[in-house]
Parts: sequence; C-alpha cells; structure tokens
Amino acid sequence: AHIAECFTLLEATTSRLVIVGALTNMFHSVLALDPSALLPTFYLCINRLGPDWQDLPLGVGGSLLSTTICEATGRSPKDLRAQYATLGDLGD
Repeated sequence: AHIAECFTLLEATTSRLVIVGALTNMFHSVLALDPSALLPTFYLCINRLGPDWQDLPLGVGGSLLSTTICEATGRSPKDLRAQYATLGDLGD
C-alpha cells in the first residue's frame, strides 16, 4: 500500500523535491520492512518487471485487459470497441 500511495503522490506533482523526498521515504520503508523487495521496487519505478535480459512478460493479453476494463467501468464490449476505433488508445 505504501508503494501505491507513493506512486499516487508522484503522479500528482512535478516538483523534483517532492518526488525525491517521496521516493527516498518509500525506499527507506521498503528497506526496513522487506529488504528483498528493494530491487523489484526499483524496477517497478522504471516501468519494468525486472532486468531486460530476464524477459519477464506481464502476461496480460489484450482480450483479458478489455474484459477487465468493461467490468470495471460497466461498459459493454461493443462500446469499448467503438471508443478504441475512435481514439485508438484505451488509455485516452
């Protein structure tokens, strides 16, 4: 939960001082609570699951992702496909 809260804070700011402080606190917490989680936390901060040479796919396919988006938002698959055709990116 602490890592997710830190990422939420990072998303809401552009201040380098706030970002450095938040990441420093997060890494201190991870180190104190579970030192073995420090390296995976570093990778998560740089949008990776691990080093490039390990080739660790997330394993979430487009169909599964579409189904979850529909369930989470209450939209029909038809509406989701229509939005994708219009926007080209489900993140929009």
